[in-house]
Amino acid sequence: MGEEHEIGVDGEPLKKRRAPLTQIDIVKMIMRHHGNIYAMCETEGLNYRSIKKRINSDPELLNTMVEQREIIVDIAEHQTIKNMKAGNQAAANKVMDTWGRDRGWGRQVVEHVGKDEGPIQHDQNVTAAVATVDAPLTAADFDAARRRFITSKTGG
Repeated sequence: MGEEHEIGVDGEPLKKRRAPLTQIDIVKMIMRHHGNIYAMCETEGLNYRSIKKRINSDPELLNTMVEQREIIVDIAEHQTIKNMKAGNQAAANKVMDTWGRDRGWGRQVVEHVGKDEGPIQHDQNVTAAVATVDAPLTAADFDAARRRFITSKTGG
């Protein structure tokens, strides 16, 4: 007949235990899902918090996330330019709102400065406490990881 399963106390078949995931396994999953942790966990049957904690604690996995996000942004950028060239006004507006800022188009970026026009001072202990593995990955996290990745690749 069919495959036999061990039955749990609730009468349901027990799930087979998965072998521990290697770094390579997770890298492949990140690439397959273009850095979308939620999609990766849903498709692969993984615990979101566990995978996120693993990614946050491994610089190579975090760099893979950054690379995949960069690829997605490159694809979106290419599509936006393609649409703009085809006469799509919304795409043209997006380009002007972002890349056209230095020519006076779109929303202007406001730079916040600290005391005496210097940089804003941050309490490192507070920053570290906020950046725990359970905290959501933010754009700033990816920017920092991207800078570390670029520095590691260029040796600078």
